[in-house]
Amino acid sequence: MEDDLQESGFKLKLVDEDLTRLQAEIPGVAGSPYEGGRFELEICVPSDYPFAAPRARFIKNVWHPNVCSHTGEVGCFGLEDEWRPNITMATLLVMIQALLSKPVVLQDLQDAVVATQYDTNRQLFEETARFWTQEFAGACGERNLYMVAKVDRLCELGAGRVEAITALSRFNWNLKRATNDILG
Repeated sequence: MEDDLQESGFKLKLVDEDLTRLQAEIPGVAGSPYEGGRFELEICVPSDYPFAAPRARFIKNVWHPNVCSHTGEVGCFGLEDEWRPNITMATLLVMIQALLSKPVVLQDLQDAVVATQYDTNRQLFEETARFWTQEFAGACGERNLYMVAKVDRLCELGAGRVEAITALSRFNWNLKRATNDILG
């Protein structure tokens, strides 16, 4: 199974030899704003696994309506209702990767601000998700200099980089609103 995972770009390992804690890495899907990113996940396996669904959390920041931008928690996207004991960890990772490329906005919503941006301004959502993928998941590509300049400006005012990116993203890259939010 490990060879199958590695061939598809996935990684999965135990944390401290604990069968209830796993760490995974999935690649972003080509053609999506997450393309080129390497996304690390923490997976908590319940004591009644495989009869209950595991919980997954992104370790680094991800801009996605089904992922909490503060905690990294992944919406269960129907897993708890549809979970079957024959779903493997490999299948779970494929399901999370598929969720990355195709959000389920009306179900398992984890971040209303991201979902609103996704629904009302898909282009801005994709640019923001791509920026976060470059910034936090190591994707290469041409940087959005407009976004970089705004992040740099907030950092000059004393904000941390993650704080600046988060505030700007939440306020649709409006520097004045993000500044007011940070400086409060």
